[in-house]
Amino acid sequence: PDNAAAIFNVTALCAAQTPNEFYVGTDNGLYLFRPSATTVLTKVSAVENINITSIAKSRNNTLWLTAQD
Repeated sequence: PDNAAAIFNVTALCAAQTPNEFYVGTDNGLYLFRPSATTVLTKVSAVENINITSIAKSRNNTLWLTAQD
């Protein structure tokens, strides 16, 4: 389920482009936290099952991630 991140360890946070939304790095991938949406936590499928260790966003909103095996 989309809200499954609750069972994983949060390892990184970064503000998203939209106000009040955040990228959440976990030991099992990347999620987008949108408190005002119907689905509050959405898994980013491009980086599933990856241990995200840090998240950064550039001035042009490019998201940069580091990961660990």
